[in-house]
Amino acid sequence: MKIRFCIILLLQLIFLFPVDGQEREIDSLKNLVKTGNDSAKFYALAWLGFKENKQEDRYNYRMQALQFAEKIGNKKFQFEANKYLGFMCETMGVYDKAIEYYKQMEQLARKMDDAKLLSITFQHRGEILLDLKEHESALKWYRKRLNVARTIGQKSMGDAFNSLGTAFKELGQLDSAIHYHQLALKNRKATGQELRESYSLNNLGLVYKKKGDYDEAIRFLKQSLEIKTRIQDIEGMASSNINIGNTLNIQGRYKEALGYLERGIVFADSAENDIFLINGYEGAVSAYLENDNSKVAKYFDNLISLRDSRYDQSAVAQARDLEAKYHIEEKEKLFAIQKEKDALEKAALDQKNQSLKLQMYLALGVMVAVLALVFFVIRASLQRKKSNTILATQKAEIEQKNKDITDSINYARNIQEAMLPLEREMTDGLDEHFVYYKPKDIVSGDFYWISKRKSYTIIAVGDCTGHGVPGGFMSMLGHNVLNQVVNDDETTSPAQALTAINQKVLNTYRKDDDRQQIDGMDIAMCAINRSKMELTFSGALRPLWLIRGSEVIAHKGTKTAIGSANGDAFKDISMKLEKNDTIYLFSDGFPDQFGGELGKKLKSSGFRNLLLTISNLKLKDQKVKIDAFLKNWMGENEQLDDICIVGFRI
Repeated sequence: MKIRFCIILLLQLIFLFPVDGQEREIDSLKNLVKTGNDSAKFYALAWLGFKENKQEDRYNYRMQALQFAEKIGNKKFQFEANKYLGFMCETMGVYDKAIEYYKQMEQLARKMDDAKLLSITFQHRGEILLDLKEHESALKWYRKRLNVARTIGQKSMGDAFNSLGTAFKELGQLDSAIHYHQLALKNRKATGQELRESYSLNNLGLVYKKKGDYDEAIRFLKQSLEIKTRIQDIEGMASSNINIGNTLNIQGRYKEALGYLERGIVFADSAENDIFLINGYEGAVSAYLENDNSKVAKYFDNLISLRDSRYDQSAVAQARDLEAKYHIEEKEKLFAIQKEKDALEKAALDQKNQSLKLQMYLALGVMVAVLALVFFVIRASLQRKKSNTILATQKAEIEQKNKDITDSINYARNIQEAMLPLEREMTDGLDEHFVYYKPKDIVSGDFYWISKRKSYTIIAVGDCTGHGVPGGFMSMLGHNVLNQVVNDDETTSPAQALTAINQKVLNTYRKDDDRQQIDGMDIAMCAINRSKMELTFSGALRPLWLIRGSEVIAHKGTKTAIGSANGDAFKDISMKLEKNDTIYLFSDGFPDQFGGELGKKLKSSGFRNLLLTISNLKLKDQKVKIDAFLKNWMGENEQLDDICIVGFRI
């Protein structure tokens, strides 16, 4: 209601000053931009975007309306401003920019969860693709609009069916066009939309006209005209009368056509619709040329005048062609006389000079050869353009598929990140700590995990086979089996946990005895009992490092990976803890990274030296130092593998 009130207020302010016309109206709008409330200011800027004379000024005001809507955070105004800018770019032929604005409309409609606005967006996307003759793509957006319309209500479904019918007509699939226009007609009848019902009847008539079934076309067009006459839709009456007249012209029923065309012209003139007038004048001139040449001038001068005022010289030239047809009888007589004279002259020339005839044939042969050469050049050029178009289409499809794959992987990353422990869970279990987590690709094969069981805090770092999507799947499996074994089975022994995890992974992957090798993972796991100041560690090919003072105490894991049917049994290693002991669990991504001046691996020794250098710092500062060191070490080298490091202090 507030927005509606502001629009009414805006229009009242505009028409307070009718005397000075356009200039005074624009001044009033500019004043409203300075003094009005937010709603009035927005609509004043938007209206200036329609009223200014210069195209550049109209665009700038519409852009100002968008910027103002973004400033005040009004998503509905942002939607409207993007619509105004998109439509302007579409009419200017700047289709790529128009599509960008329509994409912004879609995002805003989804944020507002407004199905009607989303339906409007899909309609615009379909219309611009229809203008670009990309009919299949237009159909995709119109089908989306239909899906949304089903959630809005019956009335909006008729418009969606109508758009699909129009698209199929442009595509040349006339039976499908008829099907959807009939659905639109049925819907509009059922919902009492009488005016739109007449539009559907008119559209069906035009499809049957294109199909060549002129009697059926006229039947639908007359039904449309009957409704428009009853509700006194003047512009619609103009359209239907002219459409019927032009269809009758095609059938050669010129006298009958003129009655409809003349009525349509009167209605079009009353509605001040120049497009309908031109269409009507053209039909009337054509009918009179075939029926009564003396009356052509009745509409011909109007047609030329109207076309001169609306179209460029190429359009005027087309209108002048009708004048040539008007004098067709005189020109045909002159042509016959000239043809006879040319024949006599040619016979005389043939008699006087046979050699000239031979030269003419020779010249004709050369001309044919040149034309053949031009034909082959043009055909080769067209084939090359066609190939380029196919390649461009294939490139666009590949780019779209790559985008879809990347979007899917990005969504998988969101799922994976949601699986990882929250910062408050890490803080609750470890107090001072850091987590350095850096996937090589979008999703990671490394993961970290934490749980509190009774008086124990249990933490693990996993390194799965591979990275990217395969590694991501394995990391999610590892995380799930850790939850099952530790949380559900309530074990606090890392060795028992790793043994159970290994068995679950084998049961998951090994469906028969023929599969000899499966993907697996390396895990370092420890359980901390703070009340007893004890730590129990077990590892599957991953170590635990404990720094006490200036000494690194390293505990190697068992030489058995998770997913191995054979190998050494996992064992618990227990150790007493002292205050300020710092423990590190990590994957192999950091020590295996290539870099430095010689482009070699950092190795475990280099990583150990780095940790010793920074071990006296606070854990959050250690993370910063580790990140800075890695960037410097890598230089121009690519990241080799996923990286995960968890450090915590007792």
